[in-house]
Amino acid sequence: MNGGKSFYAYSAHWWTDTAGSLQAAVEEMPEGYADMMEPVIANTPGLIIALVFVIPVAILGMIIAEKVMKKQADSLK
Repeated sequence: MNGGKSFYAYSAHWWTDTAGSLQAAVEEMPEGYADMMEPVIANTPGLIIALVFVIPVAILGMIIAEKVMKKQADSLK
């Protein structure tokens, strides 16, 4: 399902398709993985808090990257 990528990249998928995600975990991950992930999936407040922090950090990263790239582009002129 996730090609070896981090679970955290798929938080929304786990939250919206819990049964399918757990089934994929059972098929792809070591024994006991689905049981280990169940409390993480059920932690809806944790997902909301993560999104509240991730979105502003992503926006800040875009702003910083834009300024850095503009400065580099100006130095190449």
